[in-house]
Amino acid sequence: MDIILFSFFTFIIVFSRYTSFNEEYMSLTNTLPVRGIMAVAIVLHHLAENNLGGKFFPLLIHLGYLIVAVFFFFSGYGLTFSYLKKGKSYLKGFWKKRILYLIVILFVFAFVYSIYYIVIDKFVFSPFLVDNCWYIYIQIVLYILFYISFILFGEKNIGLSLFLLFVLQILLTVILILLKFDSIWIISNFGFIAGCFLAYKKDCIDKVIKNYFFLLLFVSIILFGGFSLLPTVVNAYYISRFGSTVVFCVIVCLVMTKIRFKGKALNYLGSISLEIYLIHGLVMRILAHYIYNNILFSVLTIFISIAFAYALNFVDKSIKKLI
Repeated sequence: MDIILFSFFTFIIVFSRYTSFNEEYMSLTNTLPVRGIMAVAIVLHHLAENNLGGKFFPLLIHLGYLIVAVFFFFSGYGLTFSYLKKGKSYLKGFWKKRILYLIVILFVFAFVYSIYYIVIDKFVFSPFLVDNCWYIYIQIVLYILFYISFILFGEKNIGLSLFLLFVLQILLTVILILLKFDSIWIISNFGFIAGCFLAYKKDCIDKVIKNYFFLLLFVSIILFGGFSLLPTVVNAYYISRFGSTVVFCVIVCLVMTKIRFKGKALNYLGSISLEIYLIHGLVMRILAHYIYNNILFSVLTIFISIAFAYALNFVDKSIKKLI
């Protein structure tokens, strides 16, 4: 496992370039390769859970919620940026292009998983048939909350829309906790509102980053460490995770202002990041029946997941065109 992780980090370094300040650090061109990195990172996280993380990277087991938070962060930024650019017209067709699309994608993957369960395992109907599908459910709910907030106040007051979205997200969190959903459904979600806020105040935030980059990075790292260690001092698990989630997104954001991640390989991985995220669990399930060597299991999981994701991406693109 450590060999694979070292190779992955080397791959990232090779396709990265330092810059004084990347004005377009949150552009699609810049976030796409980061999505690719995060997609592979989440696969490595689950492999680390399976292989106990290795000697050099045991913490990778605990980083999954932070990696997913970055996806929420990008989503929140993208939605708010698009609304600020297009206005209320952006919400026309929002249900079809954003929400219905995700629902259909979930059905596609549920069908693929069903084949596995019917042929190899035992099929039991469940709304959670797809591994890691909680992410899609939460993404759909966050999209709905975004729509409600911006359809009510977006045209008059963006700040008020974001405040309502924040309140609704807190309410969602409380409901999920009361219903005793697993913590993974809850602890990554505030990356979404952090991304929304960045899009809303990006000009002001950019000025602060330019003037105080190293101070911000230092404070963010200290805060991240503080939030991460908080549960060892007091019983504040959710506060710890919410804080570390938002601060981790800030750290990723700061890194992106100074480092450009480039290359066709990373862009390619970014373009199929959702498919990689949803299919790799199934690949691991299949390989677990036949492969018992950890290194071989890990390598095959990564490459087969990418191959399957590439094929399924054609299906997803066709669905998007139809919708």
